[in-house]
Amino acid sequence: MIKLALGVGKTCVARKLAYAFMGAQDDERLQMIQFHQSYSYDDFTRGYCPTGSGGFRLQDGVFLRFCDKARCDPDQAFVFVIDEINRGNLSQIFVGRELPGRS
Repeated sequence: MIKLALGVGKTCVARKLAYAFMGAQDDERLQMIQFHQSYSYDDFTRGYCPTGSGGFRLQDGVFLRFCDKARCDPDQAFVFVIDEINRGNLSQIFVGRELPGRS
């Protein structure tokens, strides 16, 4: 978790730390996402999305797709960075629903 003042380059620092951890500047092994209020479990993990024919299909979210990519190359380090985590509704993103007593 990187906590610094606004506008000082936290995203840039996170990217450089990821490259140092991986030992290479490889954007194929780095995933950076930014949370926002409307981000959901369906977007992050897995959920149903509409099809062109009026139905729905189950689709993996960005985190599961990244995990699958990392699983296919176990000898390499992969880094997943969540930017602006405080802007997302974490119970909606990680649990998939609002937690009782939370607003």
